[in-house]
Amino acid sequence: TCTDYRQREGPHMNMNQHGQSSQGWRAALWAMALVAVAAGISAPETVRRIAFSAPAAHLAALMTGAPCIAQADGYRLPGPDIDLVVVPACAAVDFFCLLTGFLSVLMCWRRGSPASQLAILPLAWFITVITNAVRLASCWQADTWARAALPPSLWPSLHLATGVATFLLSLTAIFFGMTLLKTTHGSEEQRSAS
Repeated sequence: TCTDYRQREGPHMNMNQHGQSSQGWRAALWAMALVAVAAGISAPETVRRIAFSAPAAHLAALMTGAPCIAQADGYRLPGPDIDLVVVPACAAVDFFCLLTGFLSVLMCWRRGSPASQLAILPLAWFITVITNAVRLASCWQADTWARAALPPSLWPSLHLATGVATFLLSLTAIFFGMTLLKTTHGSEEQRSAS
């Protein structure tokens, strides 16, 4: 069995234990990320509004040049044709949770340090706010176009498709960037070893 093999291994046992402790902290940090994900999914509406909707709405307002007006239920960006209302349901907390887990797995894949694992939550929040702001601005433009060119029955579908495409492009770009870093970092290690 595996246990018998390790016992026979002798001098290499310390190296194996070091590898297990290294995997232990990674597993612990990954578990903390999953707890944060679960907390994010069930985050109260106030947290969603203050931590996610507000920064994304203000950034979308900056991108579009529209003022950002705080309201009781969220934020309104008035436009010439339609207003964009950013409510807590637009907070992209689900994307934040998905991104946190995704980045955590990528950091484990890259064998990141404990500091890099701890940096996942603020990094995921930052990426979520930027991606959500781009999504809000894109949806606003798509909604404006849809009202002029499509029947009303297709407006919600276009709004949803624009949001999905924005989030998928963000995840694809992150994965591509991490893969590129892994490839570049791996080839540098091979050159220095030879």
